[in-house]
Amino acid sequence: MNQMEWPTAEIREVGDEIKFKNLVLGVAPVLFLILAAVLLIPGCTSTSPTNAPEKQPGCGNQAPSGECSSAKPYYCDNGTLLYEPAECGCADGLRVYNGTCIKLIACPDGTLTPDCSSTKPYLCQNGVLVENASVCGCPNGTIPDNDTCMDIYMTDPSVREFPYTLYGQTYNLTTTLYGGLNLYLSTQNGYEYEYNSNNIPSQQEIESSVSEAVIDQPDQVRLINNLVASIENASANKQDQARIAISLVQTIPYDWTEYYQAVDSNFSSNEKYPYQVLYSDAGICEDKSELLALLLEKLGFGVALLEFSAQDHEAVGISCPLQYSIVNSGYCFIETTSPNIITYSTGTYIGNVTLGLPSSIIPISDGLSFNASQEYADAQEYGELEALSNPLNQSDYAEWVLLVNKYGLVIGNTNASITGSNASCPIGSTYCNDLCWPGCSDGASSECNSQGLVCCPAGSTYCNGECGQCGEYQVGSCTAQGWQCEYNPDNCPPGMHSCNGDCWDGCSRGSWRCTSQGGVCYV
Repeated sequence: MNQMEWPTAEIREVGDEIKFKNLVLGVAPVLFLILAAVLLIPGCTSTSPTNAPEKQPGCGNQAPSGECSSAKPYYCDNGTLLYEPAECGCADGLRVYNGTCIKLIACPDGTLTPDCSSTKPYLCQNGVLVENASVCGCPNGTIPDNDTCMDIYMTDPSVREFPYTLYGQTYNLTTTLYGGLNLYLSTQNGYEYEYNSNNIPSQQEIESSVSEAVIDQPDQVRLINNLVASIENASANKQDQARIAISLVQTIPYDWTEYYQAVDSNFSSNEKYPYQVLYSDAGICEDKSELLALLLEKLGFGVALLEFSAQDHEAVGISCPLQYSIVNSGYCFIETTSPNIITYSTGTYIGNVTLGLPSSIIPISDGLSFNASQEYADAQEYGELEALSNPLNQSDYAEWVLLVNKYGLVIGNTNASITGSNASCPIGSTYCNDLCWPGCSDGASSECNSQGLVCCPAGSTYCNGECGQCGEYQVGSCTAQGWQCEYNPDNCPPGMHSCNGDCWDGCSRGSWRCTSQGGVCYV
């Protein structure tokens, strides 16, 4: 067979192969288009496992990568715990400060250690407010002087101590006062209230404007802040801060010289500024009430002045629950002329006056409410004891003494007096040691000693610095050791017998006889 001759069968096979190849070549573009279309359908795209991002390693059971750990302030970053307080916060009892976690310590005014208080220049340092002008700056009108702030009135400094009573204990609060400010305030001639004749204000509006101007005098507000800070440092409890301020002002002596000058001028003389009351350590009801209103306002409490025009008297109201407030006003009554229980308004006050209902209530500031439940209950009990006939029995007298000591109530009269003579003392006052002292309340006994006039409640007797009282069947005597009580042999209690000048217990059985050795029981 030569080269040109092809077997028929072989030629068919080649022809079939050629036909098959032509078929494949014709179908291939169609298959390619179908495959491309399938790959473009959403969700049908296949990604090679070798192209997937690697899973970032976590931080064990602390946290997955990219999240904060449960153990604050750590952040898990690719298997590594990073210290990130700003991102993750701090654990309980700690706070973020300058990118780190520090112990959470608050000062009484709410400032956190070591931040500056809103009351410049005070810095909160481990829970105590301290002056630090270099860090916290100074209020307007003052300049730094080392850690304190000085202004033009901070001259002639004087360190003073003011006593106060809290839960039956007496303490002293130390502060620095400045003669420069006191001198400046003494040159002020009061406050003028101007108004349009076409719009005449009410008397209450005038009183409110004048009181606020006197209380909020900016120079005294700046310089009284150190006393406010001392009160806040004395107790972290806001309620007790109010109690300290109230007792401190009540304990400031009453200014009888100013009182009689006010009487002579029909109460038209200029009043003191609150700072002057502190500096002179004396004031009348209006002066002391406005001082207390200023302190309570700066401590954050709601405050009002209570006017009693019929008695020419002024007191303070502190925001409190309605059930304890005077005439359901939302303000609890506070007498400022002498130590007194909050809410007790039924006593006899300076000038031997008994108060009625307030003629007007002048709001000074909004703020915290004082929980007067304890004081209200004590005031009710004290009023009931005062209303009992004298002498009190031993149980009632013990309760009375407990309340007197708890609130530092003044039973004697140790307030400042005016110079006078026995013939020139005003009505209602008593002459003692060349001074005129306010008289004692009705039924009370008085004693003039080296300290001045002392008043003891009815049924009791002054003895060596205290008022003594005995029970129904006892008689008392003043000795070097103080007031002593003994049974009265002429009036022995039931079940006891008089013998040899004393009272002896009776017999439970047998007969009782009085012998030279005393009472004897014979069976």
